[in-house]
Amino acid sequence: NETMVATIVQHLPAGTSTYTVLHFAQEVNQKDFQGFDWGSEEANIQHHGQPTPPKYKLEDVNTQIALYWGDNDWFAQADDLMKIIMKCQDVIYENYEIPWEGWNHLDFMYAIDVDKYINTPLVNMLNNFGNE
Repeated sequence: NETMVATIVQHLPAGTSTYTVLHFAQEVNQKDFQGFDWGSEEANIQHHGQPTPPKYKLEDVNTQIALYWGDNDWFAQADDLMKIIMKCQDVIYENYEIPWEGWNHLDFMYAIDVDKYINTPLVNMLNNFGNE
């Protein structure tokens, strides 16, 4: 949607912190889901109580989750999504693939039809949550 380009550019980068970006890069490099590495054993002990970042155990998640994903989201790779699905299958309330080929990360905010593909299904899911 080229009509949104000027608006998008005025608001980017936005919505995250430097630590979030660094943490994401660490996880990509380590190929693991773990706490932020503060760069030294001393700093990690101060923040985590141990010399290395703790591994996040997805199988310990005990609250219901909803997964909303697109087939072209460069921040949500298929392998990572499958890890979540397999390790959290008992708590997944909804696993919703956006029914639009090519849906990417920015489409969650800027797609011209985000109301149809995200907002309406999300509101419906929230309205039905706990009513089954």
